[in-house]
Amino acid sequence: MKSNLLTTILSLFVLISVCQLHGTYSTSYASDKDSIKNINPENTKQKTVDLDPNNDVSKKVYEYYKKFVIKDNPELKILLNKLKDKYTLIFTPGLFSEYPRLIGQQNLGPQMNFLKKNGFVEGVDFMRTPVNSLQTTGYNAEKKLIPLIAKSNRPVILIGHSMGGVESLKATVSSVDEYEKNPTNKDNLLLKIKGVLPIQAPFYGSNVANNLLGSSLKNLSKKENETDSLLTSLGKNTERFINYYGAQMLLEHPFKKIFGQHPGSMDTLVDLKTTTGTNYMNTHDRQIRSISSKYSIPVLTVIGSADKKFPEELKLNNILKEANTKEQNEENNCQHSSKKALTVSSNIGIYKNIIGALATTFIEHARRVAMGQTATDETDKLVNEISQRSPDAFYSIIKGVDHLTFVMDSYYHKVNNVMYILANLAVLLEKIEDSEKTQLKDQKNVEISL
Repeated sequence: MKSNLLTTILSLFVLISVCQLHGTYSTSYASDKDSIKNINPENTKQKTVDLDPNNDVSKKVYEYYKKFVIKDNPELKILLNKLKDKYTLIFTPGLFSEYPRLIGQQNLGPQMNFLKKNGFVEGVDFMRTPVNSLQTTGYNAEKKLIPLIAKSNRPVILIGHSMGGVESLKATVSSVDEYEKNPTNKDNLLLKIKGVLPIQAPFYGSNVANNLLGSSLKNLSKKENETDSLLTSLGKNTERFINYYGAQMLLEHPFKKIFGQHPGSMDTLVDLKTTTGTNYMNTHDRQIRSISSKYSIPVLTVIGSADKKFPEELKLNNILKEANTKEQNEENNCQHSSKKALTVSSNIGIYKNIIGALATTFIEHARRVAMGQTATDETDKLVNEISQRSPDAFYSIIKGVDHLTFVMDSYYHKVNNVMYILANLAVLLEKIEDSEKTQLKDQKNVEISL
């Protein structure tokens, strides 16, 4: 067991080192057919719109976040009480989410640990989907997530990161299909799902998957031009070769020995290609839109992008300064008041910076080798912004973060990832409550008419 673990860690270290060594020579090798740039009205039913970081939902999220990071905030306590009293939160992690355990991390771990510290009981108030993240999204949605929804005795809110966000959507779509087959079934799971919060989910796929799948020895041995020898062709694509077989090693080999789990396969990456993702979203467009429009289940997609500057108003020092200024003004207006020592809640530390640096090394490398993603593309280093938005869903967007910022320790540590996700949950809960009020009002109107 120890030797297998040591071998895997050493292999990962060598893989990272070699990848970084060759990173300078990375080039763009995206085909137009598989590029995320082709997600547009011509080949998808998703409307192409500019994602506005100043949209109303993002503004609300920002306001909640600025309140929540102040220690002992009463609104945060109200949110936690509402969630704990009524809902079960189901967290679904993303691809390779088992591997952070090797360095003491857990995908979506910061949020679940925070809930535990605040009295949430695992298995009742929140659950973690026991996904095999090396399997396909369809497999995990049907075999892992849906049984967990059925197990809950309370209404559920689905929270999924990356591939887990796709699985959360697919589980909801599957529930829509089942409900429409038998709408009189009071035990249908669709009736349990009250809200969905996908975080940086590649609904329309990722160019990283496109790139990896095109980098096998068979593909790379093809000569790029008539003058290239076989060795020259392979030499030009050393990094791509390492990418493919590194991914294959992570997907298919170590887990069977280390964790006793069924190993994954490269089919997982096929599932995350832009063509595969776009095809699923187009095929199920009606069901996806009906989640909110017909069945009144709010979907709030959390979108991140690393290509723009992090908002000044969300920097912890600026939040603290603003809060203390407000506190001082309130004190000046009150005759009998005692000044509070306001501090911000930060989940940043030396250890987290070190681990975050390692995590970001992976992300930075993936960024370089992602096909079709140039420096001007707006991505979180793995997934393009537009791919992160589900049709007709609400969305919040924040710039200056990478693909791991919200779910585990990342070197992009400007944001308190626990409070930011809770801020999104606060907005989603508003949408859920508004939806329930509307449904109750409609029901009363029907009763009056009868």
